[in-house]
Amino acid sequence: MAVCEALKTTTIEEDTVTVSWTSISDTYQWLEIIGYAKGATVNTIATMYLQLNGDTGSNYAYKNIESFNAAFSIGQNASQTKLNYYIPGKLWGQQCGSVHIYIGQNPASDSHAKSIHGKTGYVKASGSGSFENYTMFTNGYWSDTGDITQIDLKCDDGFVAGTQFTLIGWKDS
Repeated sequence: MAVCEALKTTTIEEDTVTVSWTSISDTYQWLEIIGYAKGATVNTIATMYLQLNGDTGSNYAYKNIESFNAAFSIGQNASQTKLNYYIPGKLWGQQCGSVHIYIGQNPASDSHAKSIHGKTGYVKASGSGSFENYTMFTNGYWSDTGDITQIDLKCDDGFVAGTQFTLIGWKDS
């Protein structure tokens, strides 16, 4: 039977660029990040990104599907220094976007890259009962085979106050 533990909840009280969790135990098979976020950029979309164990090398790769209203695009990115996700910027008003990221720790085998699956999205009322919708699904990996001990979520222009993330660990009982 799997056991899940909320390891840490971080609420941004003033604009900040990085949320870090350190000293993560290797006893968790899966790590999960849930929350809601908004970037401090004055644009519609802000780029949030994830890095593991402070690794800024070209050791990440991912494919993503993005949809905005009826349009969609598919992307592929290899040899990246981080995994990108999009969240709303200040032009979306008070709206925060949802964030949900799973990271496979694979503690039983140090010979596997870490699998990372993410989903972000947000909805904005456009008036007259209509809405603008944005969703991004990302499937990627970090090529390092060591245990994950640190997770950094960053936003180049910063996360705004009110952004909140919870790190959850999953393990066998």
